[in-house]
Amino acid sequence: MSLKSLIQKAIGFLASVLSKGNDIQLDAGYELPDFIKMRGATLRGRITIQGGCKIQDGVTIAAGSPVKIGRYTSLNGPSTKIRCEINKVIIGSFCSIARQVSIQEFNHRYDGLTTYHIFKNVFNEGVEKDIESSGAIVIGNDVWIGANASILSGVTLGHGAIIAANSVVTKDVPEYAIVGGIPAKTIKMRFNQSIIDRLLKLKWWDWDIKKIKKNRHLFEEALTLEKIDQIK
Repeated sequence: MSLKSLIQKAIGFLASVLSKGNDIQLDAGYELPDFIKMRGATLRGRITIQGGCKIQDGVTIAAGSPVKIGRYTSLNGPSTKIRCEINKVIIGSFCSIARQVSIQEFNHRYDGLTTYHIFKNVFNEGVEKDIESSGAIVIGNDVWIGANASILSGVTLGHGAIIAANSVVTKDVPEYAIVGGIPAKTIKMRFNQSIIDRLLKLKWWDWDIKKIKKNRHLFEEALTLEKIDQIK
């Protein structure tokens, strides 16, 4: 192997090692579980993450107020960001969040003289006087958020919802709805109401992993009432 090839291989190896580095600074009283996979993540503040989660390839969470992420949820970068300062951000279990998603709990105030963060950057005070929020962001279980989507403050995404890529969500999304657009509107429902009602009673996302594996048939191909009736 030539010297040039060796150097290129060494540079590639170093880049892969550095890309796996995480920058974590949690507030006192907050810690991460052992059973979690992270690569290239930046975490700041008041963050609680349950086991089985994957946070990888350029995810940033800046939590001035609490952020809670349920088990086995996946957040994928690059440039996926969660930011909150006033109200909570709660994300359920078994969610899939794609690259370049923005979950933003606050925004600039616009009722004063300026929209600029003047209290933070000029008066050297906290940012709280520069921002406003419509409320907490609550993302249910088994929610899929497509690439480049934006979730704004005060929004609740129901269990099983799908947010199409490039959407801007400004209002609540019903359980098992597929929404898309700017602002996002309902395109269709994933299932008929009979199946949705059964799933909301089942709450399969709360099952232990042993029971989930025992009922593998539920997750194979299209879901039907007959499959639900065969739960073990």
